[in-house]
Amino acid sequence: STNVNNASEASAAHRAFAHPSSDFISICNVWKAYEAVSQTGYNSARKFCNKNFLNNTALLEIGDMRDQFLKLLRQIGFVSSSSPNALSEYSSNSKSGGVIDAVVVAGLYPNIAHAEKMSRTNPPSMWYRNERVHFHHSSINHKVLNLDSAYCSFYEKFAFGDRTYIAATSLARPFSLMLFGKSLTVCHLERKVLVDDCITLKVAAQTGVAFRELRYEIERLLHEMILNAGNSRTRSSSQKRMVDGIVELLANER
Repeated sequence: STNVNNASEASAAHRAFAHPSSDFISICNVWKAYEAVSQTGYNSARKFCNKNFLNNTALLEIGDMRDQFLKLLRQIGFVSSSSPNALSEYSSNSKSGGVIDAVVVAGLYPNIAHAEKMSRTNPPSMWYRNERVHFHHSSINHKVLNLDSAYCSFYEKFAFGDRTYIAATSLARPFSLMLFGKSLTVCHLERKVLVDDCITLKVAAQTGVAFRELRYEIERLLHEMILNAGNSRTRSSSQKRMVDGIVELLANER
């Protein structure tokens, strides 16, 4: 039927923007392409949406929301309103998948699902705490045989029929879970770390201790940044070194 053909064509068009493991970066890829086309005029943007089976109104609303968030960040002093290079400066890590995945973990926690690989030929079984969940077919991770991490973050969870699905997903790696989970307990003898008493990570105890200390430093850094928002002169070189170090840690996790 025409509807089936349209659905097939839409899926093929959307795959051109797909990221290997993140629905969020996939959406960002769509936005970047749309934004570039929009520079040449409204008609070009509309044709781009029609060609790629995208909702032009939804993308316009995303643009408005981006502008509102940027305005709020400027009002509270987290983004400079004077520097012409402010946006590129604050977006310097936008191409680092590890950093973006970690930011998503920080924003969506405790929405973390655990993957259990049962066989080589089937996708892993997914669990949210003690509840069996499944990737929704709209997720880029649907039917993926081997996820690059045993954990993933998700935006929403809902029941349909006799199954519970998770949608809008991306990978959640151990470093980001240890940094941004609710609590962190180091089990020295068992050589593992418990995050929020429900996520078990097999890492050396000394690694867990190091991340526990780093969490304290991040909390202190954020507190200072909030207190001094709007006053860029108070941002010390030590703060910059810490941020750069965390970014490098997240970007190069294997």
